[in-house]
Amino acid sequence: MRKVWLAVGFTVLLVALGVIDAYVTVEPSTYASLLGTEEQPEEPVEEKKKGKNKKKKGKDKQEENTEPTIKPETPPPTNTPGGVRKQEGPKIETILGQTGWEFKAIKEPLFLSKIIPPEESQVTGTVLLKNGDRIGAIAWVESPKIKLYFIALKEALHSSFTPEIKDLVDETQHREGKPPRNLLTFLDTGINEERIVFVRVRSRLFEIHIADGNKKALFDLIDKLTD
Repeated sequence: MRKVWLAVGFTVLLVALGVIDAYVTVEPSTYASLLGTEEQPEEPVEEKKKGKNKKKKGKDKQEENTEPTIKPETPPPTNTPGGVRKQEGPKIETILGQTGWEFKAIKEPLFLSKIIPPEESQVTGTVLLKNGDRIGAIAWVESPKIKLYFIALKEALHSSFTPEIKDLVDETQHREGKPPRNLLTFLDTGINEERIVFVRVRSRLFEIHIADGNKKALFDLIDKLTD
């Protein structure tokens, strides 16, 4: 496990340095245009004077020429056919409550807690119990930088797998009528005795640990959480 955390930390550091370097080296004019604050060239003094003289010619004409032109904001897309609306993910707590399982505070180390800075986003997690027996654990986090974190996590894990690795799946899944999701799952007893699944959908990233014999139940849960 120590090898994994070191790899995770190193990868996050590299990604962070790359992001900082991109901001530092960006040209001021480009950065200003991205923020919508690019400075406009100052109007020549003579033109300003002419403008003032023109204003004296008639109040009505002045008001007509100086009135700012405001373009109406484009209304957000509706649910009409062909419209595209950014959808929020399903309520995680509600879906977990519908399972009928029991929940217990999680104390085991989580990959998400190591990859996500605590000041950036909060990782929420719980142990899943059925009839008092552990069936797995789940943790999740939401962030606008979730793609960056998922890439860093994948790179760290791929460089840390042990010879015990098996059933590795790393793919992007496109599902009809549902948002695409990135899935990374594996069983590596050199890292953890349970199967581990990472799923990124929209701005959320899930980490699921699956105890032996509970693969179907937990993957059914994943499908509901990523609709």
